[in-house]
Amino acid sequence: MKEKKVSNYELFFDLVFVLATSGLVGILHSTPEHILSFERILSFVVSTLSIWHVWLLENSYLNRYSKRDKNDVFTIIAAMLVLGNMVSLFSTQLETGIVSFNGFSIPVYIYYNTLMIITMGIIFLQYQLHIREYHQCTSDMIIQMKQVVIAIVIVIVSTIIAFFSPESIKSYIYFIGYSICYIYPNFMIKKMKYPYMNFPHLVERMQLITILTVGELVIAIIKTYPLSEHFLLSIVTFIMVGFLFVFYVYQTAIRMNHHQEVAGAPLVYLHIAILIAINMITAGVEMYYEGHLLNIGVSMILIGITVFYLCLFGTTRYNKVEVQLTRKIVKGYILVYLICTTLAIIFNRNTEIFYLVLAIQTILMIFISEDNRRVED
Repeated sequence: MKEKKVSNYELFFDLVFVLATSGLVGILHSTPEHILSFERILSFVVSTLSIWHVWLLENSYLNRYSKRDKNDVFTIIAAMLVLGNMVSLFSTQLETGIVSFNGFSIPVYIYYNTLMIITMGIIFLQYQLHIREYHQCTSDMIIQMKQVVIAIVIVIVSTIIAFFSPESIKSYIYFIGYSICYIYPNFMIKKMKYPYMNFPHLVERMQLITILTVGELVIAIIKTYPLSEHFLLSIVTFIMVGFLFVFYVYQTAIRMNHHQEVAGAPLVYLHIAILIAINMITAGVEMYYEGHLLNIGVSMILIGITVFYLCLFGTTRYNKVEVQLTRKIVKGYILVYLICTTLAIIFNRNTEIFYLVLAIQTILMIFISEDNRRVED
């Protein structure tokens, strides 16, 4: 497969998702009652599904068809404007909030989904402009455009149903609607003559968006434990985050075979879960610092790290043949995880020991990978 590099315009587009990541973490952390309710978690999941679905639709076009011409550049800028205003709404109550739009009061969920529909309409326009510019419209491209149209219809129908439904179930309606947006493309892709995405480009895009999300975690660590006030904690927590990222890079950049023709959907879905996990760790770090939210913070950090590792191991299906996981290395990972997680739970009220154990865990994971690599070599 011919390698396709990520363009500067795609990197520019991803900047919106820095704001989105900050807003998503805020949904978990900024609770008026200082209680993380199920409804709050559901709102976080729904918001995450919605924003990353738009990103996936755009990435599918950019991966398969983008020529990086003026049409792509102008439409990307337009999409960024709409998306930027869309993700800024994460700071409001999506189900019950009201936004003032040029003097008109509009329910936040209607305004939010209107902006989402406009963004998907811009993505559909990209296909149309591409067809007109290059006089090329394949059956696969038609299927891709149908996916965008179906997504728009799903959001419209969900919004209409939500409008006539009690506020308490609006999040459930959108959860079902957005989940369908992730499911139906898998059936449509089977009809495509060439269902594979450009894998090198896909991996690079996933890596870059993960870097942006980890960046939010780094900022949270530095703000929560500045070196001038928490010298040892600043070092230990940064080691924890740093080696989590090193472990991610080691798996996706070194062990993974970037030049293969395989289904990219598992890689995409696993990365969405990884992004959710990183956001959970970010919110958990901030909550753990606040004494009255310590238990919630501990739970979110440990659950986030667990999901992060599980999903990252899930990507090993794309590894090079010579560095596939073996029973020995899996046992090593499990042993380190169980021992360190148990110690973290036991000492969860001692901040220094809690983070030190998690930092040691991330370092040992790297050592296990390095040992396995040397054995393969």
